[in-house]
Amino acid sequence: MKSKTDSPPLTNSFCNKQFEDTNRTKAGVDFCNCIFIQDNLLDSCMEKYKMAADDSPLVIDGSRI
Repeated sequence: MKSKTDSPPLTNSFCNKQFEDTNRTKAGVDFCNCIFIQDNLLDSCMEKYKMAADDSPLVIDGSRI
């Protein structure tokens, strides 16, 4: 059985690290800020996250645009 000490800390910094090196870094930062800075409800923040665009660079013929 896991104890509370086995869980990672629930902080804005920890939340943001989950989105590093993904195609949703901007959406991830906005999501974490929505919860931890703006103190909004998870459901509201999830809806905004789902609607956010990917921030992956566009690649055409092997070149990043």
